[in-house]
Amino acid sequence: MTLHQPDADLLTEYLCWAARGQPGGRLFILARRPDVPSPAELARPILGLRLRRRPL
Repeated sequence: MTLHQPDADLLTEYLCWAARGQPGGRLFILARRPDVPSPAELARPILGLRLRRRPL
């Protein structure tokens, strides 16, 4: 998407572009944190394969 004015708000311009030709149209946007595995889930394969360093 190209902005025609350098000081134009990108979100406003996008919403106008996305709703063009849609009388009374609505655009729903979901913003949420991405699903990230817990540290225990990340460590499980390492511990299962016994790849951790042993203390000296």
